[in-house]
Amino acid sequence: MRQSSKRDRLTSRHLDSIADRVRSGAHLVLRGHLGDEVLVEGKPVEEAWGIADALSRRAGIERVFVASQADGLYCQDPHEEEVAAEFFGRLRDQHVAEYGDLGAALYDGTPTMVAAATRLLLRQAEQPVAIVIRDGGDLFGGASEQGRAALGLLLEAMAEASFVPAPGGGEVRNALIVYGQPDGPAIERIASLPGVVEEVVEAPNRAERLAGLRHMAKSFFRGDNGGRPAEEDIESLAGLTDGYSLRELIQLCRGSHAFELPATRPQALYRRSRSESAKTPIGEIGVERIMAALETEIFGQPAALEKIREQLTVGQWRPASRPARSRSTRPMATMVLHGPTGVGKTETSLILAEAIGGIREAIVRIDCAELRSEHDVARLLGAPPGFVGYDDGGALTEALERDAAVIVFDEFDMAPALTELLLGILDAGRLTDGRGRTATFENALLVFTTNLGFKGGESKIRYEDPPTPGALLARSAEKLERRISGQAGDGFGSPALWSRLQGSLVGYDILREEALAAMVDRACENLERNLADELGHRLALDRDGFANEVQAHLTLGWDGRSVAAEIQRTIETPVRLRLERNGVPRRGGSERIGPGDVAEPGAF
Repeated sequence: MRQSSKRDRLTSRHLDSIADRVRSGAHLVLRGHLGDEVLVEGKPVEEAWGIADALSRRAGIERVFVASQADGLYCQDPHEEEVAAEFFGRLRDQHVAEYGDLGAALYDGTPTMVAAATRLLLRQAEQPVAIVIRDGGDLFGGASEQGRAALGLLLEAMAEASFVPAPGGGEVRNALIVYGQPDGPAIERIASLPGVVEEVVEAPNRAERLAGLRHMAKSFFRGDNGGRPAEEDIESLAGLTDGYSLRELIQLCRGSHAFELPATRPQALYRRSRSESAKTPIGEIGVERIMAALETEIFGQPAALEKIREQLTVGQWRPASRPARSRSTRPMATMVLHGPTGVGKTETSLILAEAIGGIREAIVRIDCAELRSEHDVARLLGAPPGFVGYDDGGALTEALERDAAVIVFDEFDMAPALTELLLGILDAGRLTDGRGRTATFENALLVFTTNLGFKGGESKIRYEDPPTPGALLARSAEKLERRISGQAGDGFGSPALWSRLQGSLVGYDILREEALAAMVDRACENLERNLADELGHRLALDRDGFANEVQAHLTLGWDGRSVAAEIQRTIETPVRLRLERNGVPRRGGSERIGPGDVAEPGAF
């Protein structure tokens, strides 16, 4: 049997730092990864208990009280309740003299009562005490008169805190420790006071996860052999769970027994706990269903649609070829949509969002033209602790909290500062935000769009004997390769980024005449159906005639947007005006309308 070692008795690294700061006479504001279990001598314990233990061991503070809006003020150690009651009793006369006979007010959770009790405790000089306020933003962050008064009382209490002889010699200040989540004006006001130190608590590192897992293995935790885990099982799981809290590790290990799966397969456990299959959201919806939606709305792009089908087919399953004991965290699929403007790239992204997320608004669009600096890119992850917007999260982190997400980096080649972030996403498939939370891209579909290959006059090739689609897309891909691989010399891209994206290129052709005919046909179909629903009147529009009319009125250089505008001007508006001028026939009627039956465009 493996002997217990010093590394198994590890204590969370921030606990001793908190105790040392209190020992030096500081009040504390804690930010970051809070409200979790922590390690004390290798054993996961509730965080407030861990803080109390560290203060006792290193700062000589035996009495630690915890305040929260839900529970009021109480002694942390349940075995010390009698001692705490006696301690409170000695303060009662002072309390009544200053605040009136408030009965059990010392245990009351209202802001005023917590602040009053905290003030009495910090001012007393009988023995060192520390008060941990777990939800200071909620308790003292309200705009009410009571909230403002309570915050003022708390600030006075901090300034009046006594220095008390410590058991080991010297003096220690009665300390206030406030959690900085949720953030708000109250926490910022406390943090700005002289004598207050901020401590950022990080998620457990690998050594802490390893020590915690070794303790968990003594009571619950299935190994790969179905029984007690081997050391290699424990070390493997510690490496797979970067960003996990100790509480999440405990839940994971319990789940391994509940579902009779090794804890070293966290991805399978997660899916089993949610009754999920090995399919991704793409697989659950079905590749054919997604492709049917695309083929209905995207015209003149057979090569692009075939490439998208390939990507979706690969992305419908969790990768089974990954190394044993590794997690599946990378995106379901990655697509680089390149081509001229107005040919269907944005529409493709919207259709994918509707198919995977249920509505088109499920799309997360990131305009990379706005990401000019590292600071701009950092906004995608949310502000770090201590900065405005810290509690709001970022565009990417919020998207990854959904069951499935379609994330579009629009004109991604416009943001040189984005290169490192993209490499991290494509390699690790994980993202740690400003709050220290780690999320994965396992249920995300990434779409990168660019018209780089058609800039600088390239779009005019359609007017002068346009080349075949294959030659055109090859030319666009060549220009894109120079940019993504870093050969352009303007600070964007790298060979590593190109190696990860070159297999994901989806080229869009210019719109040709057959695409225009298909777009007119689709517009006529929609108009017939919608007018039948609105008016109960059936129309039969002359598809070929209107297609010729639209093409005749288009100038050189048309794209999908100009075609849509011309369809509106040439077909929909004249047809509606005809129905309004002539009156809508009785419900159930029908008529055939061609270009000669409506007013000339511009004549109304």
